[in-house]
Amino acid sequence: MLLAVPARRLLGLEDFIAGRHFDILGKLLLTSSLCVGYAYLMEAFTTFYGPDAAEKRLFVDKVAGELAPIYWATILFNVLTPQLMWWRRVRLNEILVVLVSLAVIVGMWCERYVIVVMSLRRTHLPSAWGDYTPTIWDWLTLFGTVGLFIAGLLIAIRLLPTVSMFEMREVILRNARRDR
Repeated sequence: MLLAVPARRLLGLEDFIAGRHFDILGKLLLTSSLCVGYAYLMEAFTTFYGPDAAEKRLFVDKVAGELAPIYWATILFNVLTPQLMWWRRVRLNEILVVLVSLAVIVGMWCERYVIVVMSLRRTHLPSAWGDYTPTIWDWLTLFGTVGLFIAGLLIAIRLLPTVSMFEMREVILRNARRDR
């Protein structure tokens, strides 16, 4: 959804990427956020239902420990913010769609941080505990991969057709009927 709004504006695809598409994508985002929320809930349930005390301690550290704001930001951005998509007005408002999509991207980045950093900083072996501080190479890797994605996207938009011929025919026929 985040890529559809600028593509629609910059490439003049208003006839091809319509409000109906944002409506459907908003419902899909809502559905996937509900599934992600269920997965987060089941993670907590299976952790406390099981017998492993170390796993319970790690989960409590994740939820209430030093890096808990990152975990709760994950919940906020991946589960709660997409709940705005319940309203059709929000799904059809391009600015709100972009803001919700950006929030989900930030939430997914926070989730990756929780998965990698928080699971490595407190392992099952207390003698291996440590803290993580990103280095310049970590930041360069992050921004480099974002840059590579954007470059690949721009190359794909330049070399590949952005709209299928079937949709082109449909729009041309619709416009021809309207002009009669």
